[in-house]
Amino acid sequence: MAETTGVIALARRGLRDWRVDRRNLGKMPAARELDEGIRFPLCQPDALEQAFRNAGLAAIQVVPIDVPTRFRDFDDYWTPFLGGQGRAPSYAMSMDEMSRNRLRDRIRGRLPCQSDGSIPLVARAWAFQSRVPGSHYEHT
Repeated sequence: MAETTGVIALARRGLRDWRVDRRNLGKMPAARELDEGIRFPLCQPDALEQAFRNAGLAAIQVVPIDVPTRFRDFDDYWTPFLGGQGRAPSYAMSMDEMSRNRLRDRIRGRLPCQSDGSIPLVARAWAFQSRVPGSHYEHT
């Protein structure tokens, strides 16, 4: 069997806290369109493994690759959201200033800030390895 290996589905930088609580999505339809958990179900290992299984692959292994990331302080974390580029920043900038400030304060309260003000988070990608049943080619 040929072996396939790759890295797929770069996930959030450990930033689940900024996402909108799904219980409130009905009240915020614009947020639902931007929720990465809904838009990218393959960013979850079980769904990713099932997709490979459905494609006929065998001996599937899906493992996380975690990379530590560190923000200097909250401003280092928050400033990119004010640029309006990408899903989360576009959503943040679509809010009126009062709502955006509430979002900012809610996020600030949930992030794991260290005593020096830095914020350690984790970037995650999913790596996979599988075999193609019945293949005569070997991949090294």
